[in-house]
Amino acid sequence: MLIIKLESEMQSAVLSTDQVHCDSSNSEAYFGGGTKLTVLEDGVDVTPPTVKMFWPSSTECRNPENTRKKTLLCVATDFYPDHVRVFWQMNGENVTTGVATGNPVKQHDKKYRITSRLRVHADDWQDSENEFTCNVEFFTIDKGPIIISESIQSKEDLSPKESTREDYLKITQTAKLTYSVFIIKSFIYGAFVVFVVYKLKVCQTQHL
Repeated sequence: MLIIKLESEMQSAVLSTDQVHCDSSNSEAYFGGGTKLTVLEDGVDVTPPTVKMFWPSSTECRNPENTRKKTLLCVATDFYPDHVRVFWQMNGENVTTGVATGNPVKQHDKKYRITSRLRVHADDWQDSENEFTCNVEFFTIDKGPIIISESIQSKEDLSPKESTREDYLKITQTAKLTYSVFIIKSFIYGAFVVFVVYKLKVCQTQHL
């Protein structure tokens, strides 16, 4: 991996012109057995990614083999340049089966984001002793490759404060239902009070 920082976007980098020629900002090339060259844009600092993992959805459907699966999502954002490698681990061991990683996508601020998914058996996810880790390897100019990681454990091991999106929706729906019942009861009570007051007035009128 070779990263070159130029002082101006108009400058160019030329390395063995019969192998590679980069003449534009943020350009890339491969040479010498797959080495990647990137010419950085002026005004954009080399920035490592921020890594965030998301819980799988409890409503995921079964696959054609009728084996339940759960999908873990990893999102790395705000990194520059796009020299990253995403890899997954379960309990410290590398996992390659069920991994799907997209290509880096440029954000509006010229930095990048990338997403990766890991599909695991529901039994593995429901085992609270299992720990899943998303690792993002990022290549820096001065320190070389660094790894930023985020880990999560099974939903079974979550505290009440760490609710999933489904739990939140259930709580919201319950609150709405409770509020609706309260409104209906208030309406019935109000109608009853009006009826009682009306009857009292009628009785008073008849006595007069």
